[in-house]
Amino acid sequence: MMTSVKNIILALKDSVFAPACSLTADYIQLGVDEIFENTVLQKIPVINTLTAVCEVGLNIKERNLARQTLSFLQGFNEGSITQELHRKKLENNPDKLEQELSRVIIILNDHIEVLQSQTLGKFYLSYIKGAISWDKFCELSEANRKMFLGDYRVLHAIVQSDNSLRVNHEFYQADRLASLGLVQNDYRLGEKYIHLTSFGKTFYQHSAKENYK
Repeated sequence: MMTSVKNIILALKDSVFAPACSLTADYIQLGVDEIFENTVLQKIPVINTLTAVCEVGLNIKERNLARQTLSFLQGFNEGSITQELHRKKLENNPDKLEQELSRVIIILNDHIEVLQSQTLGKFYLSYIKGAISWDKFCELSEANRKMFLGDYRVLHAIVQSDNSLRVNHEFYQADRLASLGLVQNDYRLGEKYIHLTSFGKTFYQHSAKENYK
């Protein structure tokens, strides 16, 4: 990136723990140029920082990072005293601040689908609230990084099928989800079923599942 990673980390910290606006789906659907031109979104520190970078040139990676960051913030955005306490912990521990938010930035920069970033935001929120550990957050975010849009719908279908979904030989998503540790195969009378593993249940429970339909 052309700008200082440290500046982006600090801007993300300010954006996460002091969101400037309520991010609705309308903002996420904006075009990249519209994101940088929107006066409301410019109040979000990390968007303001990335705007300064993109004024210099095309910078496709930074433009994608801006969209993914908005999606992450939308998934995370839920004010609470717990978040305020965690913000103070990060400000008092620069090493922890860099460890957490630099990892988030690296992951967001690797995402293509906004649903990946919304889900990452939910994972980070669960971590902040103490529902999952940092190590579990890292595991979940790595599995999420390798997900395709259709994979989320498969997870939702499994849950809707009382955690037992019959599949056919063309259902290639099942093998990919199994490789991520999210589902397990189960053969009954020559038919193949899949169900969520304990890791898959944790993934679904803490994810942006309301958007998986």
